[in-house]
Amino acid sequence: MKHDAENVTLFMESRMNFLNVLNGIFGMLVIVLLAFLMSNNKKRINWKLVLSGLAIQFTFAVFILRGDDLGKLFGPLLWPKLFFNWLANFLCHYSSIHN
Repeated sequence: MKHDAENVTLFMESRMNFLNVLNGIFGMLVIVLLAFLMSNNKKRINWKLVLSGLAIQFTFAVFILRGDDLGKLFGPLLWPKLFFNWLANFLCHYSSIHN
């Protein structure tokens, strides 16, 4: 029974819990809806392109937010997070030099 309580506690303390995921999905849907409503030619919207872009965004989010956990399962899954951390540090350093 103690094992179940620990799992619930870990789930509640998770950085990416169910409500946060729903909030993110809702936000993406609102942005797509606003773009659709402001479109001049709604019939020419390429929905396959829109959905593939959202899938890529979701994939990047999983790799960035869960990179450490994925890296524990399989080392190369940590590489995208390490790359984006390196890129962010490089850009911060580069922008501070040229200010």
